[in-house]
Amino acid sequence: MAAPALVATSPSQVGVAALDASTAVHFGIGTAAGLGGIDPKIALLVALLAEGTFEVLKSRDPQAVFHRGTGQSKINEIFDLLAIVAGAYAGQRLRALRQQPAVALPAPPVVPPPTAAGLFGYSW
Repeated sequence: MAAPALVATSPSQVGVAALDASTAVHFGIGTAAGLGGIDPKIALLVALLAEGTFEVLKSRDPQAVFHRGTGQSKINEIFDLLAIVAGAYAGQRLRALRQQPAVALPAPPVVPPPTAAGLFGYSW
């Protein structure tokens, strides 16, 4: 069996390749968690519990958490979890940027309007 591709380029590679469309969704979920103030470690813990629960519900077998059936490859699941953590850190950083006070720029200098004396070197 050939090694899975890095990026899914066809429907048959979805869930098998390390990166697919669901990886972007996982990153978005992580980003939303980070923006909401959830710590990335907590986001990872919740993601692990959710993925495990999903596998159990999918196959109705409590051992499904440890023995994967058909569907996603282990590398795909690992990258999905890493995407959640990366998204949580990105969201946390965006949240910190949003909460920084705005920097006031100095007012531009006031320049008097030009006069005839200033333009031609003599007064009228």
